[in-house]
Amino acid sequence: MPPIPSTRNNDYDYAAEARTSSATPELLFNVLTYSGGCYKAKVYIAAVKQSNGDCGGWEISATFKNVAGVATIVGEPTYVSEDRDDVTWEVTLSTSGNFLNVYITGATSSDILWRGDINIKRLQLIK
Repeated sequence: MPPIPSTRNNDYDYAAEARTSSATPELLFNVLTYSGGCYKAKVYIAAVKQSNGDCGGWEISATFKNVAGVATIVGEPTYVSEDRDDVTWEVTLSTSGNFLNVYITGATSSDILWRGDINIKRLQLIK
C-alpha cells in the first residue's frame, strides 16, 4: 500500500443568528476557504415567524473546493430536508472568491428569526 501523503485536516463549527423582515437574501455565513482544499459542509437552519409561530427547518449537505484562490461548489448542494410553513422562505449556498456563503431569505413584512449551524470538514494536501 502506498504511503498516505501529508495532509492538513480540520473540522470547523460555526453558529449564527439573524432576523429578516423582507424577501431580500441576507448573508448568514461567510466561510473563508484555502487554496488546494477540499471541503464538506453540513448546514442546519431553523427559522420562526414572530407573529404566528410559522417555522421552517433545513438540512443541507455540500462539497466544495478552492482551486487557485477560487471556491466552487462540486455538483449541487443536497437538500436533505427542507420543511417550512411558508414556501417562500429559502436557504441557499453559493461561492464568491475564496468564500462559501449561506444566504437566508424570508418574506415581505414578516419578522423572522433564524438560527444556523455549519460544520465543515477540510482536507488539504501539503506539497
